[in-house]
Amino acid sequence: MAAARPPKVSEKTLELNVGAEILHFVRWHLGWPQAYLRGLTQKEERAEGVDHYVETGATAFLAFQFKAPKRSDEKEPYRFTLSREQHASLAALAALHADAVFYVFPFYLSPGKVLSDSPTLLRGTWFLRVADLPLATFGRRKTITIRCKANVASINPDFDLRSIGSALEPGFTGAPLKALAQLRTEAAVTRRESRLRRGFRLLILGEARSKVPTGETQVHDHPTGGGTDDHADQGI
Repeated sequence: MAAARPPKVSEKTLELNVGAEILHFVRWHLGWPQAYLRGLTQKEERAEGVDHYVETGATAFLAFQFKAPKRSDEKEPYRFTLSREQHASLAALAALHADAVFYVFPFYLSPGKVLSDSPTLLRGTWFLRVADLPLATFGRRKTITIRCKANVASINPDFDLRSIGSALEPGFTGAPLKALAQLRTEAAVTRRESRLRRGFRLLILGEARSKVPTGETQVHDHPTGGGTDDHADQGI
């Protein structure tokens, strides 16, 4: 009988614990003492692709999308799955400020390693700027697997991974919240226009179907008598 596999730490566990350390770093190393974590509704998360923001009142934000490694051995390279649809949403955010939107890759599979490194999980966590990963990397695939070692994320080609200190350097001001508000407004308008276009297409399709005759057949008269007989005309 095969031995039971050890439990795998959940993505939510990593998000909560690493997120708390990120917040501490932002408050005391970036000089944002009033920064706080803001969670998203499910609707916001689907639209924006983010797990949570670090915000400072009404001025600036950072955005993070956490990934848990796929089950394997507790050693490098750690493998993570990225979604094309989610990446497209994150890329729209990254267009506002390339240095403010990150994938977060904690190199933790087992609760035991989390316990061993806590409360310094950032030592084993690496960051990838979303802006560094072109959407074209996905090709036509809905998902891709990214293999990560310290400082390097490999797909084809390789991309630089950063520690928290190199990802968020002192003096960094974050992305402006006004720009995020404008992006959300534009996205809402786009979704509304998309719903209107879809409703209009369904209306036109419904009208077209209502004009198609159902169960009707054309009747052609075929005389059964009184017609001219070719043989009679020929005197036969």
